[in-house]
Amino acid sequence: METKRKRLILILISLIATTVIMRTILYFYPDTDLIIGGFEMHHLFVGIIILALSAPPLITLGDCCKWMDIAALSFGAGMGLVLDELVLLIVTDGSNAAYYLPGSYIGAIVSIVLFSIYILFLMRKAESNNAQNLKNFVRYGKLSNLPYNKKRNEQQYSDGQQERSD
Repeated sequence: METKRKRLILILISLIATTVIMRTILYFYPDTDLIIGGFEMHHLFVGIIILALSAPPLITLGDCCKWMDIAALSFGAGMGLVLDELVLLIVTDGSNAAYYLPGSYIGAIVSIVLFSIYILFLMRKAESNNAQNLKNFVRYGKLSNLPYNKKRNEQQYSDGQQERSD
């Protein structure tokens, strides 16, 4: 499985699993609060911290190591925490009782579904980029979508030349 697609799948799985786990915990233990230094930490804030820690390695390190899979799982978990509570804090008073309101459930479901559609779109886009790279490799013998080849290939093949002359 291609690395980008795999990481997007890991983000999606982690996002959904985290949301289901949080909703299950809050269903059975609705008055569970995380208190740090006398302040109540909504899981939105915990999610933002996880996103802040996991996003930079995903953006900058690429395919360096297996730890990137853990960063992808962490990113999905952080996003799940954020999206689960985001609408709740916007449309309700943010109390523990508000988790049982329809707006809380509907908001969480809609935001998770929209983000999942976005992830699926990115997976589709990654696949089409790979198909274009393969087509260019077969046609020109190079991966012309790579930044260092793209400009040279555009100049070389802009005059209508279809095949390499070797």
